[in-house]
Amino acid sequence: MNKMLERGFGKVMVPYPTPSNCAAVSVNSYVVDPKGDLYKCWNHIGHEEDKVGSVQKGPQFDTNLTKWLLFDPFNDKECKNCKMLSICMGGCPFTKVVYGRHKCRSIKFNAPAVLRLFHQAKAFQNQLDCDASCESDSCSAK
Repeated sequence: MNKMLERGFGKVMVPYPTPSNCAAVSVNSYVVDPKGDLYKCWNHIGHEEDKVGSVQKGPQFDTNLTKWLLFDPFNDKECKNCKMLSICMGGCPFTKVVYGRHKCRSIKFNAPAVLRLFHQAKAFQNQLDCDASCESDSCSAK
């Protein structure tokens, strides 16, 4: 762990609650392909049957678009009972919308390990900061 931190891998991101985990389920968010076709998800680019409109004509309010806008993890029994719902927000919408199953974020399974790593990285960074300030004679640990 310390070798990793010494080499600059000290940034450990801790997931936080978010209103949406993917732009595909946001109202005014689209992916535009080279032809100007609009899609809700990167995974659909090139599949014309999945486009939701075009730059020229705007979005088409049909089933392709509404299935994304109706994605709501709070209406899903498994998600509603999950302690990580405010962080995961239902996982990958593509997997749920297209395949009807969940693809939970990894934090559901490794939250304690991520938090331990975060605290180790913080402690290491604090030590580096103290060592640096000790070299300039301003460290209170001297």
